Amino acid sequence: MNDQVHIQTKTRPSTPQKTSSLPWRERDRERGRRLRSCSPFTLTLFLSHQGRGNAGPKVLPERPIQAGTSRRLLLLLLVSIFLIGCHEAAPPPDASPHTASPRAASPYAGAATSAIKALSDAEVQGLLGGAGMGFAKAAELNSYPGPRHVLELAEPLALTDEPRQQTEAIRAAMLAAAVPLGALLLEKEQALDALFADGNADAASMQALLAEIGALQGQLRAVHLQAHIEQRTVLTDEQVHQYNRLRGYHAGAGHEHHHSASS
Repeated sequence: MNDQVHIQTKTRPSTPQKTSSLPWRERDRERGRRLRSCSPFTLTLFLSHQGRGNAGPKVLPERPIQAGTSRRLLLLLLVSIFLIGCHEAAPPPDASPHTASPRAASPYAGAATSAIKALSDAEVQGLLGGAGMGFAKAAELNSYPGPRHVLELAEPLALTDEPRQQTEAIRAAMLAAAVPLGALLLEKEQALDALFADGNADAASMQALLAEIGALQGQLRAVHLQAHIEQRTVLTDEQVHQYNRLRGYHAGAGHEHHHSASS
């Protein structure tokens, strides 16, 4: 009788599958605590990925979120959006209710403390010094050079002694007339400013001052234009052409007048 050999195979005991150390309900609570500590941007990013399925990072648990958790997340999202809106709408810490916004600010804001509010400091200094200030632009840009710039460009213009002396005399006469007119114009502008500053402005007073200011401006402009007319007779046509080129007017100077220079 053949002996039957019984082979006893040892079977490895089944090991339970590893599960998370926390039940799914505890994991939901842990995730809620983490979300509450997130910044609004991170929270918004997480919720946006939640609605994309596989498009976003896999950050959701295998078990669906319960209804109560979803409501809490939605409430957190709404609160985050509200806080972001409040932060953007809030004024900066150093802003005050009386600070003008960039749109409401006036270009005249810096002139509120000027002695003559209608004129800048540069314009005041120009009137006191007899500067051209654009009064002779009609002459300057139509081939009638000004004495000051002719003296500045004496070397490239090859200005000889006689025309240089004539130019200096023209400029001296112009300053002798322009400086007192400029000072008088400033007085009238200051009177106009004071009329409104004192709260005593009326139509009659305003019109009287404006008439005086307009007359002085006309006289001052005539003084500067006359100097350019006289200067033109001192220079040759070639010097006028060179003057326009050096001053950058040559391309737009238009026609150039032909006058014989005085001897």
